[in-house]
Amino acid sequence: RWNGEPVCALLVNANAFVLNRHGFPVLPRRHQEFVRQMFKYKCYIAVSGRSNSNSEGDRGAQQYIQYLGYLFGKQPGSTEAERFEAPYQDFLQSPLQPLADNLESTVYEVFEKDPVKYVRYREAVAKYLETRKGEEVVIMVLGAGRGPLVKSCLLASQGTGVKVKIYAVEKNVNAVVTLRTLAASPAWSNVEVRLRTMRWAVMGHGGPPKLTQCLGLEP
Repeated sequence: RWNGEPVCALLVNANAFVLNRHGFPVLPRRHQEFVRQMFKYKCYIAVSGRSNSNSEGDRGAQQYIQYLGYLFGKQPGSTEAERFEAPYQDFLQSPLQPLADNLESTVYEVFEKDPVKYVRYREAVAKYLETRKGEEVVIMVLGAGRGPLVKSCLLASQGTGVKVKIYAVEKNVNAVVTLRTLAASPAWSNVEVRLRTMRWAVMGHGGPPKLTQCLGLEP
């Protein structure tokens, strides 16, 4: 429950501690797990109250603080994804307006850091291409950005052996520079870059499959 709340401080009552076999105060396992979760939110942690234990292992508040410091030091290191996401945690984000504004390179970088999304796109395109064996399939990538969806389509084509012709449609002139540089390489010889909005491609119904960050694959 508390993972979804704006927790600023955590008060740990001294009576929550128990003595281990060496006579030092420690938290029960469930309490440990909760405190470790709170560490991620960078909230203040304080020990309150007074322990009821009269054991000589109970030597005052300093031991509680040392133990919490020990728990903090045992945290696993952050993954690359967690380090990248850290500046965006618990901050309201302005909604993107890709039709009204040209997205910055850093926004594209955030999209491209996704470790799963483009693999799933590739798998989805590959499943579609498997149904079109023996044909040359035309695919329109709408809002191609710096090309990750195009790369997913090319990888799907290589994996299935189905030839594709790809139209990379993008309105951001800065991103189009990157796309045209990629399209000049032999690996992208079957990719044609169009400086257009996606409205140009979706006028009417039918036509080739359309792939976007928002709509997935539309047969």
